[in-house]
Amino acid sequence: MAWRQTLARLGLYALGCLLPFLAVCVWLKIAGVFPQFWFWTISYAREYATIIPLRDGIRYAKETLAMILQAAPLLWIIAGLGLLCLCLARWAREPGFFSRLFVFSFLGVCPGFYFRSHYFLLIVPAVALFAGLAVSWFGRWLEKRNSARGCAISRFCWRRLPARKACWRIARFCFPFRPARPAGLFMKSAIRESLDVRATSSATPAKTSASW
Repeated sequence: MAWRQTLARLGLYALGCLLPFLAVCVWLKIAGVFPQFWFWTISYAREYATIIPLRDGIRYAKETLAMILQAAPLLWIIAGLGLLCLCLARWAREPGFFSRLFVFSFLGVCPGFYFRSHYFLLIVPAVALFAGLAVSWFGRWLEKRNSARGCAISRFCWRRLPARKACWRIARFCFPFRPARPAGLFMKSAIRESLDVRATSSATPAKTSASW
């Protein structure tokens, strides 16, 4: 009976996702703009997500991960310790939830194999939880040794220093430029890839030009 209830709930959830999409398709078909909608929603997304081969995607992931780790190494070390605590500490609750959150957050970064640095914002909540586990474990360890002052100082350092160092590194990148400079660096890349997708799309030139 449990699996039947689960299937029934999944069916209702899928129906709730499908009905709004079908309603929008019917509405746009009546309005006469369904081809443009299909191009930007399905065709464009398909071409954009299949431009980068897996080999290049792995290289992009390595480059971006190296850059992110160098930006805040102490924060990532603390998060790694939190992951270790999750595996070893008996008091850690819901270890499966933390692990699934991190895995699926990382999978959310992977589509398209672009691995841009801001894509990794998806894994920030999971990394923050791992860092919190490490700080909590360290506080418990100090409390067992009756070191209240050392516990307070250590928690302050663990919480403040990694974030301040990361913000300082980000400031070194952003502040030396004029406000339009960082935006121009990113926008040039986005526009170039949009033109590539447009060139490789199977949509007709007339519809594509009209959409642009």
